[in-house]
Amino acid sequence: MGRGAGPHPRPQRRRQGAAGIGRIAPGDSARRAGGCDQAASRPGTRNAAARRRMGAGADRPRAAGHPPAAAIAAGPGPISRPVAAPGCHAAAGRETELRAMPQTIHRWPAQQRVRTGPVAETLPPEIEDCGRVLLATTRSLVRSDIARTVRAALGSRLAAEHATMRAHSPLEDVLDLAAMIADSGAERVVTLGGGSVIDGAKVACRAAWEGVTDAEGLVGLAVSRGAEPEEWERVEPLPRIVAVPTTLSAAEFAPHAGYTDLAAGRKMRAVSPAQVPRAVLLDPAATLETPAELLLSSGIRAVDHAAERLCARDRAPFSDAVSRQALVMLARALPAIRRTAADLAARSEAQQAMWLSVMGGWSGVPVGASHGIGYILGGARGVPHGITSCLGLPAVMQWNEPVNRDRQAEIAHLFGGATGHAALRRFIRDLGLPTTLAEVGIGESEIEPLAARWDGGPPIATNPRPVRSHADVAEILRLMR
Repeated sequence: MGRGAGPHPRPQRRRQGAAGIGRIAPGDSARRAGGCDQAASRPGTRNAAARRRMGAGADRPRAAGHPPAAAIAAGPGPISRPVAAPGCHAAAGRETELRAMPQTIHRWPAQQRVRTGPVAETLPPEIEDCGRVLLATTRSLVRSDIARTVRAALGSRLAAEHATMRAHSPLEDVLDLAAMIADSGAERVVTLGGGSVIDGAKVACRAAWEGVTDAEGLVGLAVSRGAEPEEWERVEPLPRIVAVPTTLSAAEFAPHAGYTDLAAGRKMRAVSPAQVPRAVLLDPAATLETPAELLLSSGIRAVDHAAERLCARDRAPFSDAVSRQALVMLARALPAIRRTAADLAARSEAQQAMWLSVMGGWSGVPVGASHGIGYILGGARGVPHGITSCLGLPAVMQWNEPVNRDRQAEIAHLFGGATGHAALRRFIRDLGLPTTLAEVGIGESEIEPLAARWDGGPPIATNPRPVRSHADVAEILRLMR
């Protein structure tokens, strides 16, 4: 597609300042670990300690629609209990109890709104403060009814359109979109599509913010898969994204993005708080033109998000609650969509469920080897995101069963089977989706080379049953045969 009406001055970048939400001063962590904090008993130090624990940004006005800074950091500090006089004899039991309490952080994404309803009604309020908007979509959607609806809602604000983002967001496509963002002077980017176009747009916006124009610079944005976004309470960069998802991958709710170096067969990850779309518009009608296999397999991707967190080694009550509810709704909605493609109520339920499916990550609960092996299969062999979950989730559950059988019993109950992995395989099969490597053209001879691509990092490294070697990865891959 064309790049609009030629070069246009880029919007002036707004200056970004440091935030510091939820940070803990080094001295606080030492005081929490044990011993007597004599300073805490002196006049005037109690409030100072509280300010240090909440971070430097705690006294600033917070952005409208976001939780207070105090909600970001979980886990009470020493000031929540009486502190004994020097000697600590009276408080020894309480300090022992305090040391045993886990330190956790719940991070809210820098996302202002999630609107549910027809795109024709929900999109205009999201762009009314903009003069120039870029539409990023895919070749498969460019002539669709939903694309025509989006263009009509954008009206004269539509400055350019990019429709060449391929699966897994290749470097070349991301750079092309970044150049179009700069040339068009877009103040907002509306994404229409699934995880690839949404993630590609996230990284393209990041490149535009930072003036990245080549592959080397784009690769330089990549971080470890264990990296978390820094605090986001700052003046936002331009442009930000408004996402209209057409699949159930849930990429639109995350501040991280995957993109691929096709030449190296390597999937990378970029993380920035402002990469998460500013707003998400959930319209079940937007999914009607998505091919059934793509939609349903992306639904299994959402199942994967929730199931791996519900069965994780380190869990959190918030994560358990949203993950469990997501699985309940997906177990009901996906078969209903398979039975009746026009069932908008089932599609809407699936959209709400996929949103819930990723919320557990906000509590710091990690996913595991199903996601990690999926990144390998996607980067090296181009297996679509959703299909990697169809292959990987049952196999990883089977491999993990010795360490979390009790958690998997809940999966078995929700999806109807004797074990979690058996229930998931049957559920996926009943949706008409593949569960074996052979069905995606991967043979036995490729298992060892694929396993050798693991770099030792997360999310394979955060699997509940420790994965200690490439041989362990190969063992899991063989469970996909």
